[in-house]
Amino acid sequence: MHIQDALEDPDAEPEAVLDRLGTAKEVAEQAVGEFVQEPSRIAHSLDLSNARRFQIAAFILALLVVIFGTFSLQTTLAIPVRASSIPPLVLTLIPLFTRGRARVLTSAVCAATLALFLLTSTILVLTIESFSFPLTIFLIPILTMLVFYLPAFTLAVIPLLRRRGRAS
Repeated sequence: MHIQDALEDPDAEPEAVLDRLGTAKEVAEQAVGEFVQEPSRIAHSLDLSNARRFQIAAFILALLVVIFGTFSLQTTLAIPVRASSIPPLVLTLIPLFTRGRARVLTSAVCAATLALFLLTSTILVLTIESFSFPLTIFLIPILTMLVFYLPAFTLAVIPLLRRRGRAS
């Protein structure tokens, strides 16, 4: 007998309810049976924690750019790398603070925005000889793009692809 069924009668005495539930062993066996019947809930919880790990790794890669940009001397660049590292850092950080149903949508929007930012940056770096103020935010060295931001983008997208593959 399920606990809900045993508690349905509001006038029942506690001893009667306990008698209807059965022994502690029977209650435990029923709980294990229900737990085994809901593997999708467990798998969903594991997927969320794995997705969170990928997003944390993406953020760490973006953070490494800020750390390296702070401590390295960039004599060939007119501006420090930190200015161009803020958008990817923020776009990998936002999904980590999102909870509930909005998390997947927020992660998808941030990943798409990161892709657009990186694509724009790559096009501008490869085509424009000199940057003026508004475009300096897109000044990302190609090596930084390949070593840090492309893997960070990939890590940000993996949970979305895994979720989509599981849904179909």
